[in-house]
Amino acid sequence: MPIKPPIRSLYYRIGMVVFVSFDISVLFIVSRFSLAFAVFWTLLIFADFPIAVYLFLAHTRTTYVIEDDRLAITNNTLFKKIKVVFYTSIKSVETRQDIFARYLGVEILRVWTSSPQEMNIFGLRLQKPETSLVLETNDAEELKKFLSQKIELKQTTTTL
Repeated sequence: MPIKPPIRSLYYRIGMVVFVSFDISVLFIVSRFSLAFAVFWTLLIFADFPIAVYLFLAHTRTTYVIEDDRLAITNNTLFKKIKVVFYTSIKSVETRQDIFARYLGVEILRVWTSSPQEMNIFGLRLQKPETSLVLETNDAEELKKFLSQKIELKQTTTTL
């Protein structure tokens, strides 16, 4: 059964975009540019508004499906994209909650796999989670516990 992301995850993502734009405008004001007000509104209209529309579309067209052997994330914003993460390939699961996420009651659940995205290239370690989900706090903790149990089950079966 597909699970829709909570509306608070949309608020979190849009809020972070607006927060970054606000920081940029404060930098212009502090540096005493006379165009600070115009720059802020230009950023808001030409950058934040299209990003917010995209995030809204992504939110309404994203579903998560938890199956017996995999987690499937479907995103149908501009192009249909299906990301499938098999439980056997998951290395670790972590949750993160910053101040704004805590205020909204959401957590960011990160799923790490042993994929090429975590490679060492010329001594540079590129780490990127396979997927990140913004879920309500209770749902994120339950999914983390479920995925952790799947990881432990995989580890016990491979050692036997």
